Amino acid sequence: THSPTLQQMLQHVFSNVGKRIRPAIYFLTCNMLNYRGKHKLAVAVAIEYIHTASLLHDDVVDNSKVRRNKPTLQTIWGCESAVLVGDSIYATASELLTTTKKLDIVASFARTIRLMSEGELLQLEHVFDFSIKTTTYLRILQAKTGTLLGASCSSAGVLAGLSSKKCHILYNFGKYLGLAFQLV
Repeated sequence: THSPTLQQMLQHVFSNVGKRIRPAIYFLTCNMLNYRGKHKLAVAVAIEYIHTASLLHDDVVDNSKVRRNKPTLQTIWGCESAVLVGDSIYATASELLTTTKKLDIVASFARTIRLMSEGELLQLEHVFDFSIKTTTYLRILQAKTGTLLGASCSSAGVLAGLSSKKCHILYNFGKYLGLAFQLV
Protein backbone atom coordinates (compact mmCIF):
# COMPACT_ATOMS: atom_id res chain seq x y z
CA THR A 1 0.00 0.00 0.00
CA HIS A 2 1.05 3.58 -0.55
CA SER A 3 -0.84 4.82 2.50
CA PRO A 4 1.45 5.37 5.50
CA THR A 5 -1.54 5.07 7.84
CA LEU A 6 -2.61 1.75 6.35
CA GLN A 7 1.00 0.53 6.54
CA GLN A 8 1.06 1.47 10.21
CA MET A 9 -2.25 -0.35 10.83
CA LEU A 10 -1.10 -3.46 8.98
CA GLN A 11 2.16 -3.45 10.94
CA HIS A 12 0.10 -3.35 14.15
CA VAL A 13 -2.12 -6.23 12.99
CA PHE A 14 0.65 -8.51 11.74
CA SER A 15 3.23 -7.75 14.44
CA ASN A 16 1.40 -9.91 16.93
CA VAL A 17 0.83 -13.26 15.28
CA GLY A 18 -1.22 -16.13 16.58
CA LYS A 19 -0.63 -19.84 16.39
CA ARG A 20 -1.11 -20.02 12.60
CA ILE A 21 -2.95 -23.31 12.97
CA ARG A 22 -4.92 -22.92 9.74
CA PRO A 23 -1.92 -22.53 7.42
CA ALA A 24 -0.12 -25.26 9.39
CA ILE A 25 -2.96 -27.72 8.71
CA TYR A 26 -2.88 -26.66 5.04
CA PHE A 27 0.91 -27.26 4.87
CA LEU A 28 0.49 -30.67 6.53
CA THR A 29 -2.18 -31.55 3.96
CA CYS A 30 0.09 -30.40 1.11
CA ASN A 31 2.90 -32.53 2.52
CA MET A 32 0.62 -35.56 2.86
CA LEU A 33 -0.35 -35.14 -0.82
CA ASN A 34 3.24 -34.43 -1.90
CA TYR A 35 2.21 -31.05 -3.33
CA ARG A 36 5.25 -28.81 -3.66
CA GLY A 37 4.01 -26.53 -6.42
CA LYS A 38 4.48 -22.82 -6.83
CA HIS A 39 1.12 -21.89 -5.24
CA LYS A 40 1.78 -23.54 -1.89
CA LEU A 41 2.92 -20.38 -0.10
CA ALA A 42 0.39 -18.00 -1.70
CA VAL A 43 -2.55 -20.09 -0.52
CA ALA A 44 -1.09 -20.42 2.99
CA VAL A 45 -0.71 -16.64 3.21
CA ALA A 46 -4.27 -16.15 1.93
CA ILE A 47 -5.55 -18.54 4.60
CA GLU A 48 -3.85 -16.56 7.35
CA TYR A 49 -5.06 -13.28 5.84
CA ILE A 50 -8.66 -14.52 5.82
CA HIS A 51 -8.37 -15.59 9.44
CA THR A 52 -6.78 -12.26 10.42
CA ALA A 53 -9.44 -10.22 8.60
CA SER A 54 -12.18 -12.18 10.35
CA LEU A 55 -10.57 -11.41 13.72
CA LEU A 56 -10.55 -7.69 12.93
CA HIS A 57 -14.24 -7.83 12.12
CA ASP A 58 -14.97 -9.99 15.20
CA ASP A 59 -13.21 -7.45 17.40
CA VAL A 60 -15.46 -4.69 16.08
CA VAL A 61 -18.62 -6.78 16.49
CA ASP A 62 -17.60 -7.87 20.00
CA ASN A 63 -16.28 -4.42 20.93
CA SER A 64 -13.03 -6.06 22.03
CA LYS A 65 -10.35 -3.81 23.45
CA VAL A 66 -7.49 -6.33 23.53
CA ARG A 67 -6.34 -9.22 21.35
CA ARG A 68 -3.25 -11.25 22.22
CA ASN A 69 -2.35 -8.78 24.99
CA LYS A 70 -2.32 -5.79 22.61
CA PRO A 71 -4.91 -3.10 21.97
CA THR A 72 -7.17 -4.01 19.08
CA LEU A 73 -6.96 -2.00 15.88
CA GLN A 74 -10.34 -0.45 16.57
CA THR A 75 -9.17 0.75 19.99
CA ILE A 76 -6.38 2.76 18.38
CA TRP A 77 -7.82 3.82 14.98
CA GLY A 78 -11.58 3.32 15.39
CA CYS A 79 -14.17 0.83 14.19
CA GLU A 80 -14.42 2.24 10.68
CA SER A 81 -10.70 1.80 10.09
CA ALA A 82 -10.71 -1.71 11.56
CA VAL A 83 -13.51 -2.82 9.24
CA LEU A 84 -11.85 -1.26 6.20
CA VAL A 85 -8.47 -2.81 7.03
CA GLY A 86 -10.22 -6.17 7.43
CA ASP A 87 -11.87 -5.67 4.03
CA SER A 88 -8.50 -4.77 2.51
CA ILE A 89 -6.94 -7.93 3.93
CA TYR A 90 -9.84 -10.04 2.59
CA ALA A 91 -9.32 -8.47 -0.85
CA THR A 92 -5.58 -9.15 -0.73
CA ALA A 93 -6.27 -12.78 0.18
CA SER A 94 -8.64 -13.03 -2.77
CA GLU A 95 -6.01 -11.58 -5.10
CA LEU A 96 -3.48 -14.15 -3.85
CA LEU A 97 -5.95 -16.97 -4.45
CA THR A 98 -6.52 -15.89 -8.05
CA THR A 99 -2.82 -16.47 -8.77
CA THR A 100 -3.53 -20.21 -8.56
CA LYS A 101 -5.81 -19.91 -11.62
CA LYS A 102 -7.99 -22.52 -9.88
CA LEU A 103 -11.59 -21.33 -9.81
CA ASP A 104 -12.48 -24.14 -7.36
CA ILE A 105 -10.09 -22.66 -4.80
CA VAL A 106 -11.27 -19.08 -5.28
CA ALA A 107 -14.92 -20.17 -5.04
CA SER A 108 -14.26 -22.28 -1.96
CA PHE A 109 -12.65 -19.42 -0.04
CA ALA A 110 -15.29 -16.91 -1.23
CA ARG A 111 -17.95 -19.29 0.12
CA THR A 112 -15.91 -19.64 3.32
CA ILE A 113 -15.81 -15.87 3.89
CA ARG A 114 -19.58 -15.70 3.35
CA LEU A 115 -20.23 -18.60 5.73
CA MET A 116 -17.93 -17.08 8.36
CA SER A 117 -19.96 -13.87 8.18
CA GLU A 118 -23.22 -15.79 8.40
CA GLY A 119 -21.86 -17.67 11.42
CA GLU A 120 -21.01 -14.40 13.13
CA LEU A 121 -24.53 -13.10 12.42
CA LEU A 122 -26.07 -16.31 13.77
CA GLN A 123 -23.95 -15.92 16.88
CA LEU A 124 -25.23 -12.35 17.29
CA GLU A 125 -28.80 -13.63 17.08
CA HIS A 126 -28.10 -15.87 20.08
CA VAL A 127 -26.10 -13.57 22.36
CA PHE A 128 -27.07 -14.36 25.95
CA ASP A 129 -29.42 -17.10 24.72
CA PHE A 130 -28.76 -19.66 27.41
CA SER A 131 -31.28 -22.04 25.87
CA ILE A 132 -29.43 -22.17 22.55
CA LYS A 133 -29.79 -25.55 20.91
CA THR A 134 -26.69 -27.68 20.50
CA THR A 135 -27.32 -27.89 16.75
CA THR A 136 -27.35 -24.09 16.47
CA TYR A 137 -24.18 -23.79 18.54
CA LEU A 138 -22.45 -26.36 16.34
CA ARG A 139 -23.61 -24.52 13.19
CA ILE A 140 -22.00 -21.34 14.55
CA LEU A 141 -18.72 -23.13 15.26
CA GLN A 142 -18.75 -24.88 11.91
CA ALA A 143 -19.33 -21.59 10.08
CA LYS A 144 -16.80 -19.56 12.05
CA THR A 145 -13.99 -22.12 12.21
CA GLY A 146 -14.79 -25.36 10.42
CA THR A 147 -15.33 -23.83 7.00
CA LEU A 148 -11.92 -22.15 6.89
CA LEU A 149 -10.08 -25.31 7.89
CA GLY A 150 -12.21 -27.27 5.42
CA ALA A 151 -11.33 -24.92 2.57
CA SER A 152 -7.69 -25.02 3.64
CA CYS A 153 -7.51 -28.81 3.40
CA SER A 154 -9.53 -29.11 0.20
CA SER A 155 -7.47 -26.42 -1.55
CA ALA A 156 -4.36 -28.56 -1.01
CA GLY A 157 -6.24 -31.37 -2.73
CA VAL A 158 -7.19 -29.15 -5.68
CA LEU A 159 -3.59 -28.04 -6.10
CA ALA A 160 -2.41 -31.66 -5.92
CA GLY A 161 -4.85 -32.60 -8.68
CA LEU A 162 -7.18 -34.81 -6.63
CA SER A 163 -10.70 -35.63 -7.76
CA SER A 164 -13.56 -33.48 -6.49
CA LYS A 165 -14.75 -36.43 -4.37
CA LYS A 166 -11.37 -36.66 -2.61
CA CYS A 167 -11.25 -32.87 -2.19
CA HIS A 168 -14.69 -33.05 -0.55
CA ILE A 169 -13.37 -35.68 1.86
CA LEU A 170 -10.45 -33.37 2.71
CA TYR A 171 -12.92 -30.51 3.19
CA ASN A 172 -14.95 -32.57 5.66
CA PHE A 173 -11.80 -33.61 7.52
CA GLY A 174 -10.81 -29.94 7.95
CA LYS A 175 -14.35 -28.89 8.82
CA TYR A 176 -14.64 -31.46 11.60
CA LEU A 177 -11.12 -30.80 12.82
CA GLY A 178 -12.04 -27.10 13.13
CA LEU A 179 -15.20 -28.02 14.98
CA ALA A 180 -13.25 -30.23 17.39
CA PHE A 181 -10.64 -27.46 17.86
CA GLN A 182 -13.36 -24.97 18.82
CA LEU A 183 -15.07 -27.41 21.18
CA VAL A 184 -11.82 -28.13 23.00
